[in-house]
Amino acid sequence: MHNLIQIIKSINIRSVLTVFLASCLLIINTACSQGNIAQTGGQAYTETAKRAMSDTYDDYDANQDFKGGMNGYNDDRRYDAETSAKTKALIDRAESRQNDNLGDYVEGISDRVNDKIETAKKAFDEATDTAQDTIEDATQAGKRTAKEIKGNFQDLT
Repeated sequence: MHNLIQIIKSINIRSVLTVFLASCLLIINTACSQGNIAQTGGQAYTETAKRAMSDTYDDYDANQDFKGGMNGYNDDRRYDAETSAKTKALIDRAESRQNDNLGDYVEGISDRVNDKIETAKKAFDEATDTAQDTIEDATQAGKRTAKEIKGNFQDLT
């Protein structure tokens, strides 16, 4: 027991930390390495990944064409399908509203035209009535004037 205590006391903390850090690096390096891809050419990993992500995620292609957007690349097409469906629905709704508004606008114009035509007809009827009344008044005035002139000629004779 005394020998064990002497050995523990003789161990330097610096060497313990060095061994600890070296073992951590070794474990992390082993866990994060992709040795099986390098050995098989990536086929086993790719097939496994395709089976695992076939329903949810398209294979990532590092050499994609630039598509725009926040990160500049279209990595996950699931969101594109949802977004394009929502976008199409919004565009269809806007077009139908535009058509409805256009229809309402045309109906409003036709209603206003009909109102103007009715107003014009009323004004024409009123003008016709006024003209007829004026003609009748002029006819009666002409007859009275003719009677007065006739009476004046008779008085002269």
